[in-house]
Amino acid sequence: MLETLCQTSPLCGMALQSKWTEAGPLTTVRSAVSALRESLRQQLQYGLGLAIQKGLPFLLIPVLVAYYGDHTYSSYVLFYASTLMFLNFTSLGVPNATIPFWYAERDKHALSWTFLLLLMVVQAGLSLFMGLGLFYVYRQSLGGNASVRLTLLGVVSAFLANFNQFLTGVCRARQHARRFLIAQVLAGAVLVGCVFLFRGTQRLDLLVILFVIFLFCQNVYLLGSVIEYLRQSRPQFDWGLARRILGYSLPLLPHLEAVAFFFWIDKYVVEHYFTAAQFSGFVVSFQYAYAQSLLSGTLTMYTFPLMCKLVIKHQDSRLRWVIRSYNFIYIGLGTLWVAGLLALQHLHLRLGINSTGFLVLGAAFVVWNVASNYTNVLWARLMTPAVTGVTISAGLVLLALLRIGSWTHSLILCYLSHLGWAAATLLGLVWLEHRQRKPSGSPPQSLELASRPWNLIEGV
Repeated sequence: MLETLCQTSPLCGMALQSKWTEAGPLTTVRSAVSALRESLRQQLQYGLGLAIQKGLPFLLIPVLVAYYGDHTYSSYVLFYASTLMFLNFTSLGVPNATIPFWYAERDKHALSWTFLLLLMVVQAGLSLFMGLGLFYVYRQSLGGNASVRLTLLGVVSAFLANFNQFLTGVCRARQHARRFLIAQVLAGAVLVGCVFLFRGTQRLDLLVILFVIFLFCQNVYLLGSVIEYLRQSRPQFDWGLARRILGYSLPLLPHLEAVAFFFWIDKYVVEHYFTAAQFSGFVVSFQYAYAQSLLSGTLTMYTFPLMCKLVIKHQDSRLRWVIRSYNFIYIGLGTLWVAGLLALQHLHLRLGINSTGFLVLGAAFVVWNVASNYTNVLWARLMTPAVTGVTISAGLVLLALLRIGSWTHSLILCYLSHLGWAAATLLGLVWLEHRQRKPSGSPPQSLELASRPWNLIEGV
């Protein structure tokens, strides 16, 4: 019975397939079950950590509004959104390269120091431009005489956020899910304590400082994942490695900005060309469908490092098992989510969604979650320029459907625009991944190009 369970479970089946020929059936089944438990344990820890990191600020909203005032909290949200716009530019996307290069490079000491120094130099060099931009944004949106102080806090917040992304990447690459969870618990406890300690002080800069402390506490504990490599060697900087890191990270900037634009333009079109009721139904339906992305975001904490490891070891058969397993999970859970909300809507609960539109958007985000698997595989192959090209090119489908929908006043085309974009992106990514496959034992073309950083973009 245990053997049958493992063969029918996609995650356990992956471990079973790779080890069956190396040991007896009973030993193989036990190893597969152990691997399954370990993967589930890590994914649970990542899920709980993300729930604290992302969810705690939302759970604290009533407390923050009550203790610091609704205007102060609203100003903080505006401050946060403004700072977020500059976040990736200040680091040139360097933290996004942490996991792939952690598996690709053998010298972890040189890698750790190069990442750390590159991140410091890039952020220090761009902080002046970021500061000027933030000062202008804060001055226009928040006003008052605190713009200089808020600008300094914005720069510090961006520094800590980028280092947090780098340290989290090291934790994920080293499979330190427990350390990530503990970091969130400790930092969350400090944040809650500070919120109650300084209650009644309705100052925006103080509220910003509380969340800066939240990030700082996370970083102090997460630093333990990389500190051993920094202690065991002198500071060193590998220029060739730095060039390869930037060759990987820079193409991610237009990708991230394009995705943000495509997720904004649809709402602008619907708000501009349709009624207020139709706009509200579109936004609410979109938000409920978008909730599926939380699933892929949580599972990616575990799957992306695994994919990077399998790509480096050229274990293509296991890699295909991972992709198929999580495709099955995304399709199954996504279908349940869509069907469940439609059932609640049918029971006359006031969800405020457009049933037909939500069905289309729900299908679109199921496709997006599946596409995220192929995105991660191609990022693991260091093919960020190609992924960016596919995503932006496929976005033309969205723009075309939105344009036709606005001309003909057809709201359903606006809903379909996301499904068209997702499907076109998935097809392009699957084609790229299929093109990268080579006979067993030969390295993928993308890794050969990555060894020659000046050919990285040209070769793709």
